Amino acid sequence: MMHDVASGIEFSTFVVGATLKQSVIERDDKTRSEFHLRGVDSIKTEITRELAKRFLRKTKTKIDHLLPDATFTINFRTERCDAKTRHLFLYGRYIKKREVYLKNRNHAKIVKVRDAYFVIIME
Repeated sequence: MMHDVASGIEFSTFVVGATLKQSVIERDDKTRSEFHLRGVDSIKTEITRELAKRFLRKTKTKIDHLLPDATFTINFRTERCDAKTRHLFLYGRYIKKREVYLKNRNHAKIVKVRDAYFVIIME
């Protein structure tokens, strides 16, 4: 299920989350309180850990809990898997060709390639 969703995503790190049925969570809480199990991971933690290990072997990627590239959430109620990716920000600066040419007139050369003009700055 996760592998099908991940086939359309490019990522190098991931994390897995799960949404369990309420009855499973209640039974787990009842069992842990009945036997006074403290410091033992819950069933949800164990399920997500095991799913992450299996997915890790298949995809040959890394698990990163702090800043993952992809987050896979498996919903056991609806039997669906959702994937969310981290946002990608591109930063740049726009420079007008004419201003560059006027500022560096002594060190610039205009070159025509096909139908486009390029300003080459020689420093």
